[in-house]
Amino acid sequence: IVIITTIISIITVTTTIIFVVIITTIIFIITVYHHYLFIIIITITTTIVIIAIVIITTIVNIIIIITITTTSVIMIIIVIVIITTITTTIVIIVIITTIISIITVTTTIIFVVIITTIIFIITVYHHYLFIIIITIT
Repeated sequence: IVIITTIISIITVTTTIIFVVIITTIIFIITVYHHYLFIIIITITTTIVIIAIVIITTIVNIIIIITITTTSVIMIIIVIVIITTITTTIVIIVIITTIISIITVTTTIIFVVIITTIIFIITVYHHYLFIIIITIT
């Protein structure tokens, strides 16, 4: 956008300068030949063209400013969306990890309780061979 703006400004300034030089040359030639009517017509035309160039440049600059602003707003929105998405993803991952941890801990506790109960039952019945086998298992 900055590059395009610079190019447009350079082109505008260059064409204005070229146009003014051409018009000035024409006015000079006409002045030499003393055709006052043509001098007036050329002066009015030059003025109108310069005003038109200024108006067009202003409009182009306004459009560029609007484009830059819109682009900035869109980029800000995109960044917000990306940050929100990343945050949401992290929260979901944390929730899933927590659930998996809870399930793992719960199943481990249940398994330990079951094994302990089996060992207790075997101990009560004094089956030492089974106690050794279960403990090893």
